[in-house]
Amino acid sequence: MLFPEQVTVIRPGRGLHTQLRLRTGRTISVLISRAIRTWNETIRWRVDGVVRERPLVTLLVRLDTSNQSIQDFHLLPKIDRLGRFTIRLQDPWLDRGERLASLSNFCDAVKRVCVRCR
Repeated sequence: MLFPEQVTVIRPGRGLHTQLRLRTGRTISVLISRAIRTWNETIRWRVDGVVRERPLVTLLVRLDTSNQSIQDFHLLPKIDRLGRFTIRLQDPWLDRGERLASLSNFCDAVKRVCVRCR
């Protein structure tokens, strides 16, 4: 089990942002992204910008189209965009990181993503 042995919540999220600290000392930013319908009824996910957390490794959690449950997880080396932005279901921006099928391999994925961002 991932929690609580390897991860501690160090800043519970107000709204959709949270910070975690791994046992290794690395801080991870967690962003929950809500699904929205755009002008042509396509589904996109709105990502609220972070200021101080942008350089941190970020776990992006996308909710399903009803915003009731988790659809998928993406671990990114950092958020390189300012302000709020949207992403598509298959967005090339997500390819900078790693998609996680579950949180069971979260810590190993953090190591792999950190190696890529050096």
